[in-house]
Amino acid sequence: MSIGTPALYPLNIPSAPPSSSFSDNMSELESVSIESATHRRPFPSSSLPSTPLLRSTPALDQQPSPTDTILQTPEFKATSPGISQHAHLKSFASMPSPLMMDKLSIPLLPHRSIKRVADQSPPRTPKGHPLEASRRVYTISNPYTTTAARILRVPRRLRPLALFSFCAFVFCVVYLNHVMSTTPAVAPVVQQQSYVFMEEARIQRVPTRVRPHLAFQNTYEELAALISFVTSTTANSLPDLNPERPIDPSTVLDFDPSHENARDDLDLLVEHVNTVYPLVLFGKMRDPWHREIRKILHSYRIYPEPLIVDVDQRRDHHVFVPLLQRLLDTPDLPQVLIRGQVIGSYHEILAMKDSETLVPTLEGYGLSVRDLKKRKGVRERERVENERILGPAPIEDF
Repeated sequence: MSIGTPALYPLNIPSAPPSSSFSDNMSELESVSIESATHRRPFPSSSLPSTPLLRSTPALDQQPSPTDTILQTPEFKATSPGISQHAHLKSFASMPSPLMMDKLSIPLLPHRSIKRVADQSPPRTPKGHPLEASRRVYTISNPYTTTAARILRVPRRLRPLALFSFCAFVFCVVYLNHVMSTTPAVAPVVQQQSYVFMEEARIQRVPTRVRPHLAFQNTYEELAALISFVTSTTANSLPDLNPERPIDPSTVLDFDPSHENARDDLDLLVEHVNTVYPLVLFGKMRDPWHREIRKILHSYRIYPEPLIVDVDQRRDHHVFVPLLQRLLDTPDLPQVLIRGQVIGSYHEILAMKDSETLVPTLEGYGLSVRDLKKRKGVRERERVENERILGPAPIEDF
């Protein structure tokens, strides 16, 4: 029974003749083993030995041949038939072991030795494109191929400013174009308008005269104008003016004092104020004498009703009070006026009431005065209270 050999080294050795000597057979076996160990296809680009189990990489400039990918099996010369199979096995044991890797060989994994190992492609060359092929330019994938495209690259932060500048430039261009296009159409209209002005200049102008400004002749007219100003609206207030000087008519009058009929209008205004407000009371609301006069006037039914002005409640009291003192020619308040004439203060009114001349005086100026009807029991309670306070019983000695 014969012993099998490895698959990479199939042997076809004929039997040796019995006439060969043992020494000759051993020398032949050694030569056969050395020849079989070194029998492979050499590569011109490599000067170093390589084992038949490793496949070296062909040169870059050499086309691979189909025989390079096939493992070469060593061929053994026929030896004498006298050599036994044990001698053959011993010859294999004396063969040098193949090298795992040398400088020109590559490992089996993970590289593919069948492919050619070429240089690395340039970084700008797309994968899968041959180096010799002409480069194609695609506008969508590579928009910055021209100098203009590179110049028009605007940073993201400056894009709103660039857009605004572009819109402003377009607006200016459109506006200037519109103005320049409409100028010839407007020129005839302007020229015609100038002719109209020239024709109007030929018309005879009416000579103007300066009208005299209205002025108050006395304090009576000035006081009537002030009362009219106070009663026209509830929110009227005088501006800051000098109360020691006469009031400007344009400040308190509701018509043009420079009109030619201003004097007639002022006389009509004075008559209207004296008719509508014949009885006027000026005073301070927190003054007890002012409250007593109001109580006396309210004890009668007077028609037209008296006008009561609380000077300390006005916003312009710092101007109104000194002005009123100048017009009334007295610093004392309260004061009662009938048709612009001062009757007196608290003491005069109280004396006229005690002498029962107050009602006839008011009726003499055209006012209607009547006593108020008191309710039942009010007059009696008033009499008892006045007698208790004003007229007590004398104190008697015990």
